[in-house]
Amino acid sequence: MPLASESSISSLRHSQPWLEAAPSTDPEVISPGSPESIGSGRTLPGVFKEHFAPETVPYEYNNNGQYGPEVVSQPSEADKVFLNAAGMPVKQETPGLELASTLQQRKPRRRKYVYIAIGVLIIIGAIVGGVAGGVVSHNRNSGSESGSATATSGSSTSTSSPTPTATLQSLRSNSRLAVTGWRANGGYKIRLFYQDRKDNLRSSDYSSDDGSWSSSNKVSTSDVMSGTPLGAAAIVQNDPPQHELFWLNSSSKLSGQNFRDGVTVFGGVWDSIDSFPVTTHGKSRLAMYWPYAVTQDEDNSLRLVTYMNGLSDPEWTNRSLGFSGSEGAAVAVIPQSSTYASPYTAGLVYRSSDGKLSGYTLQWNLTGSDWSIDGSTIPFDSSIAAFAVAKKDDPNNGTNTYILYQNSDNNINFVANEDGTWKSSTAVLQGADAGTDISCLTEAVWGGIKTISSQYDMSRCYFLSGGQVREVMYNGTGWRELGNIPLS
Repeated sequence: MPLASESSISSLRHSQPWLEAAPSTDPEVISPGSPESIGSGRTLPGVFKEHFAPETVPYEYNNNGQYGPEVVSQPSEADKVFLNAAGMPVKQETPGLELASTLQQRKPRRRKYVYIAIGVLIIIGAIVGGVAGGVVSHNRNSGSESGSATATSGSSTSTSSPTPTATLQSLRSNSRLAVTGWRANGGYKIRLFYQDRKDNLRSSDYSSDDGSWSSSNKVSTSDVMSGTPLGAAAIVQNDPPQHELFWLNSSSKLSGQNFRDGVTVFGGVWDSIDSFPVTTHGKSRLAMYWPYAVTQDEDNSLRLVTYMNGLSDPEWTNRSLGFSGSEGAAVAVIPQSSTYASPYTAGLVYRSSDGKLSGYTLQWNLTGSDWSIDGSTIPFDSSIAAFAVAKKDDPNNGTNTYILYQNSDNNINFVANEDGTWKSSTAVLQGADAGTDISCLTEAVWGGIKTISSQYDMSRCYFLSGGQVREVMYNGTGWRELGNIPLS
């Protein structure tokens, strides 16, 4: 539903990574006691306090924190946030058995007709029962059960019980995925984004404080491409961190929404990328790690969109990288230094025009360079994801790099570089849905503010399995299956 008028929305426009202070006629401005110094002499202006009511989310999209398919039940006291403006539960259709209509029995004209009918029914029942039994027997012997993902590494194996493919209202079939997260107050937070069956964008939040996922929340958007790619990144220069979601609209233009816990409304607010038009290939994928976003042009060349931190006008730059990927090439971006200081060196992983797993090094305001990685041949429609973890006690601030992609058997392969050498492992994650997207988490950092940890507690990846979003974690030696994200 609309959050405010267009004039109100315009007051929320910002220049990342700092949100603009709203005028006095708009939401209340909270001025900090002393402006916080950010980066090279920049200061954080006052931030606005929102007075909007939380978004009303249809109860059908939530599941009382339970895993698996939608469970229809009456809302409890804990679900008050999902009541409508009048304080009443959103109308729910309660499925149940249909009432059979009353059939009036008619007396037979002759008793023998009853005996004949009974005899015929017995014969038909025997025939139908025999045929059905044969079909069931055949299916049990020749059919395969729909299973959930299996995480393996060496002798370590984690397997959950087989489950049928689920149909979730809050998750589109083969939805693209995006994830971002950051460390805070001794713990961490994760934001996962996906698309629902009505093409709305949605998010689920995780906090290590209570170790649980939130219900699915709707992102406030109005023009979203069906099956859009997704990209997410967090900006830790702000406190609390600001996180961004990018997608393509129906005209294949890059659009965005930004969020700050306790500052913006649940559904997020307008993002400045909307006023900096970037038109992409209709099949473009999307990758983000702040301040970068990578898209693909109509001629299949890859394009780098960069936020210039207020050092240019407009605040975004947009340039071709000078090389192409395959059409609809999968892409991923990760930091290549644990300190991630200027020029914010990051690694782009992509599928090249000749089908190889390839790499390129990005730098903020400098020309990039080739990055030699595994070079495996990967399927045309395969997704690619990557994550980085700091090398422990490394004086050079290096990172261990990990890459995932789906192979032709629909299993997920794993490529790692921990000692300067690329090593590949096949089918480390099994049971993924055909054509699934894959998204992996690298904690958000920024030079001089936060650095990448050498811990693996945030090394999590997400893909579709059995029609649900499966979460797995890499612990530095093997994979651990964490289960399905609770969606409805």
